[in-house]
Amino acid sequence: MASQNGGNSQKLLVLTTFAYRKPDMPAEDYHRYISEIFVPLSSDIMARHGCVRRFIAHNHAVPRELAATIADPYPVEDFLDYDAVITTVVSDAEKFKRMKQEPYWKEKIIPDWKNFTDTSRNRVTVGWLEERIRDGVIL
Repeated sequence: MASQNGGNSQKLLVLTTFAYRKPDMPAEDYHRYISEIFVPLSSDIMARHGCVRRFIAHNHAVPRELAATIADPYPVEDFLDYDAVITTVVSDAEKFKRMKQEPYWKEKIIPDWKNFTDTSRNRVTVGWLEERIRDGVIL
C-alpha cells in the first residue's frame, strides 16, 4: 500500500477554508480580489512558514449544468454554495503556527480578509493529506 503522501514519509497538514464573498461584492470582483490582491499579499509569508501548496477553487466559474454531470450522483440541490474553497498544504505545522504571530500576518493578512470575504460565514477544516494519484499516476 502507498504511504499517505505518495512515498513521502512526511505528513502534510491540509487547511481548507470554505469562503463566502462579502454580501455587497459582485462575484467577479471577489474572485479577482483573491487572485490579484490577497494571494500575492499572503503567499510569500506562507511559503516561508511551511506552506508547500495552495489551491483556490473559484466555484462561480463552473456552470451548474456541467457541475451536475461531473458530481453525479449528487443532485445540484446538495451542492455547497461557497464562493471559493482555499486549500493550503503545510509541511510544518509548528512553523505555520509561528507565522500567525508575526506582525505582518496580524497587521496585513487578517484585516485584509474583511475586504473581500464574509468571515462570519466562512468555515474551516484541518486534516492530514493522503495523496493517492499524482499527475495521472496511482501512487
